[in-house]
Amino acid sequence: MKVSIVGLGNLGNIYLRVIEGLEGAELASICEIDPAQTEGISCTLQSYSDLLAGDCDCVILCVPQELQVSFAKQAIDMGKMAVCQMPPALSLAEWQELEQYADSRGTRLIVATIDRYRAEINDLQAAIREGMLGSVGVVNISRFSPYPSLERQNWYREETASGGSLLQQMLSDLDLVEYVFGESTQAFGYRRQKGGVDYATVTLNLKSGGLVCIESYFGNIDEFHHKIEVAGSDGVLVYDSAQTKAFRNSNRNKDEGSFNIDTIPLSTYHNPYRLLLEDIVNDHCRCDPKAFLRSYKTLEQVKLLGGYDRD
Repeated sequence: MKVSIVGLGNLGNIYLRVIEGLEGAELASICEIDPAQTEGISCTLQSYSDLLAGDCDCVILCVPQELQVSFAKQAIDMGKMAVCQMPPALSLAEWQELEQYADSRGTRLIVATIDRYRAEINDLQAAIREGMLGSVGVVNISRFSPYPSLERQNWYREETASGGSLLQQMLSDLDLVEYVFGESTQAFGYRRQKGGVDYATVTLNLKSGGLVCIESYFGNIDEFHHKIEVAGSDGVLVYDSAQTKAFRNSNRNKDEGSFNIDTIPLSTYHNPYRLLLEDIVNDHCRCDPKAFLRSYKTLEQVKLLGGYDRD
């Protein structure tokens, strides 16, 4: 498969390194308007139309979210597979339109749901499937992130360009919840933006009977932090990206009525971007368009998209 990359920032460089060592994939071209980003790299272009006119099968879009839908449609019009990053669109209506656009032209549209490929998420899913925690009762998920510091990434601070913490972070965790715990039946939410801080929280009732609380935050913190706590009838499982590359498991000893606390290492490290591209090359993907539709609908249901409290 001949693959092209649009945008060679941090994310574009990750994809570039993966493609260079991936069996079944060949780098066709790179489109980047800043020559400093492509110094020493061959097959680079500054025109997106030139890239689309070239010989490639798949276009990976690493551009600001406000450009993603338009760029994806142009790739689809040329019969090329489009790979969008999270979030793929800035509204439910935009996502529905883009998905239908690809379907009507018989062209694959992929969303890079990277969390579905992370070791900790798949280990968590396996632990729940194997009954390690019993019946899941309460799930707490928090995803806190500083605003990017590079000047070329200032668009993250613009609501109309990035969607803020709601779409940059909350949407990923809503998709994560459905992937690991299943569908929800009811949602409640709140969002606040003030003094350079963008905070949102959503509470979900799962079809299985459990309760999920998700927090997302863009603001003045030092580094990215993702934490997942799952409490079930037989134990508690905690993953904290700031403390360990393992789960902390508090498992109830039914015979003695006490809890045993131990550490469960993550499965062998793997690059989630590599697994994603392997799936794409092999005509498979863990992205679920219907789940994505429900995640967007959840955000609109709780009136967080465009209906939040802003000071």
